[in-house]
Amino acid sequence: YATLKEVKEADLILLLIDGVDSTENIKRKVIASMNTLRAIKADTIPLIPVLTKIDIAQNIEDKEAIIEAVMLKEPVKISAKEDIFIDKLKEAILEILDTYRFHIKIPNTSEGMSLVSNIHNKTRIVNEIYHPDAIELQFETNERLGLYLYNLLQKGKPKVEIINKEELEKQVKKDVEEEITEDKLTVMKIDTGEEFVVIDLAEETKKKKDKEEKDDSAEDLSQKTTLN
Repeated sequence: YATLKEVKEADLILLLIDGVDSTENIKRKVIASMNTLRAIKADTIPLIPVLTKIDIAQNIEDKEAIIEAVMLKEPVKISAKEDIFIDKLKEAILEILDTYRFHIKIPNTSEGMSLVSNIHNKTRIVNEIYHPDAIELQFETNERLGLYLYNLLQKGKPKVEIINKEELEKQVKKDVEEEITEDKLTVMKIDTGEEFVVIDLAEETKKKKDKEEKDDSAEDLSQKTTLN
């Protein structure tokens, strides 16, 4: 647990699931993994389930259905050895790690230098120019920290000039105006009797609805697999 606590600082978690494992082992391990993430309070971090070794795995559809039933999202199926669907995994990662690009000017004061130091520690600096009265910074960061920094720079001290404010505002509005619905809870059990609570987060609801609309002929998940 001491080692895993660092996971709480992650922007994204890739849950690697061994495709060669039996369906029962996969169910048990996925549930144990999700329970562990809940225990260390990392269950709200974006997560991509990745089903590996599909070049040699058997019963892939059954295993995929179990993962989807437990996690309420489809796994990305890959083979690292044969370089199968690695591009799809990259696309899934980039979709979650939406990049925020800032171009700002910070007053060259003690407060301003403190802010510059914090930005250096938490982002990727692209360009940095020191003017007599200001520090001009261009940096990139992820969506979660980007939203936080945008709000901080808008109302914080010292007064910061956001040079690409219009561009950032469009991005912020796009992220904030996503359709919001209430979270749902599902309780599942494995053969040992251990219970696992699946939280259907509101942020996943829109993606899920979009997928369902694209595939009207898809079977109901409960018909694919049963978790006793």
